[in-house]
Amino acid sequence: MGNVYLSFSPGGYPLAIKIVKQVFADDPEFRRRFRREITAAQQVQGYYTAPVRDAGPDYEIPWFATVYIAGPSLQTAVAEHGPFPAFSVFRLLAGASEGISAVHAAGLIHRDLKPANVLLADDGPRVIDFGVAHAASSSTLTGAGVPIGTPAYMAPEQVRGKVTEATDVFALGHLGLFAATGHNAFGEGNPDALFYRILNEPPDLEGCPGELRDIVARCLAKDPAERPKVGEVTAFASAAMRGQTMRLVGGAWLPQPVAHTLSYYSPSRAPLPEPSTLTAIPAAVPAAPVRQRRRRSAFAIPAALILIVAAVLGFLALPSHKSNGATHAPKTATGAARPTISTAPPARATSPAVSSSHRSATASVRSQTSTPFMPGSDQLPQQLSGTWRGTVFQASAAETYPVVLQLATQPGTTIGTSDYETLQCQGELRLNAVFAYSIEITEYITSNNGNCVSPVKITLKWLDRNHIFYSFSNPGYPDDGQGTLTRS
Repeated sequence: MGNVYLSFSPGGYPLAIKIVKQVFADDPEFRRRFRREITAAQQVQGYYTAPVRDAGPDYEIPWFATVYIAGPSLQTAVAEHGPFPAFSVFRLLAGASEGISAVHAAGLIHRDLKPANVLLADDGPRVIDFGVAHAASSSTLTGAGVPIGTPAYMAPEQVRGKVTEATDVFALGHLGLFAATGHNAFGEGNPDALFYRILNEPPDLEGCPGELRDIVARCLAKDPAERPKVGEVTAFASAAMRGQTMRLVGGAWLPQPVAHTLSYYSPSRAPLPEPSTLTAIPAAVPAAPVRQRRRRSAFAIPAALILIVAAVLGFLALPSHKSNGATHAPKTATGAARPTISTAPPARATSPAVSSSHRSATASVRSQTSTPFMPGSDQLPQQLSGTWRGTVFQASAAETYPVVLQLATQPGTTIGTSDYETLQCQGELRLNAVFAYSIEITEYITSNNGNCVSPVKITLKWLDRNHIFYSFSNPGYPDDGQGTLTRS
């Protein structure tokens, strides 16, 4: 729905500022719902949430500020380091369910609780983006008949257009399953196929540890009335951690490889721009977004907005950071040039239009002693060498297009090429990092007719020897484009 910036209060307290996408800002119905939902969200003060500290729903470009959480998302942690042990999952469920209880106490329903919306701090998980999905659902941009939520994580009643507090309980079960196994309960793929499985098929609990299976299965019940209450989930998870109090804080609750990454998310790693950076910006109006079919376009943030928000919050606009395998330090906006942000797609509700028979991007991740790749290697894993073909769905453009990757294990960082035939773009692929179940690469477009931008971060996740999951990200909006590729 927008870009996120690392920012600071006048006293230096780190904040996360989310700037709403211009196309949403132009929608009166979105603004009305956003104003109401943000007002309610400011009442949520649970220990395991990222509280909303301030907001500007009536500014030219709406924004809101939350406490900055120094840690990766559950989605990133599992993708890069594999499934969590049972104790970590219980800690995750205890904290996330307590956070959801606080959301419900404020009269809100999260509606889009998923691994990307749970951040992992040293003292427990944090639920983010509560209430925002409801505002986005009101936008005329979503269109009639478009389900609101992320298809892979939606509850049966949500697919049918209704949500209750039990909808968030369904999502809690999904969080626990994903953390413990690395795969989703109903796989990935075409939204229609996903919705059919959610409504008619039992969840895939393969690999779920026995001590977690019962609570996960109960949360994922088709009938909302058969699911436990949020408080029951908290009590169950808390009982499983009894006698291990000292493992609850200081990062000890996380798997060691994940705990070691927490320092990379510290705001202290972001060099601050000079104070003159903001005051030197001349007045500007937002440029009209240029639609690019493959990657998002950019528009200028009005300087007036930055100065007004700076007066209220005293923040310095800094782009949010993502774990990228090479350097996790937050990037900063420096220099006197007008800052820009990448526009976000109208909604994050759409899954890739790929074969419904394929599982999630981390479906092959299981509790096991070996991993498909050697983390930290400086060469492309041999298993990925070859030609990969598939169809990518880009949410921000609501468009699909074919992609062909040619990959080869060879000396140096260049590992292959990409070809987007219908977009008339070709690129060079360079290796950034190798993780246990995925690799991260950067794509530099070498032949372009204007449809593609460069460079772009791409993640390839191992499914099995004949399938990989492709995704590319943009700042503030991970996994904008997704698709399953098949070896040919």
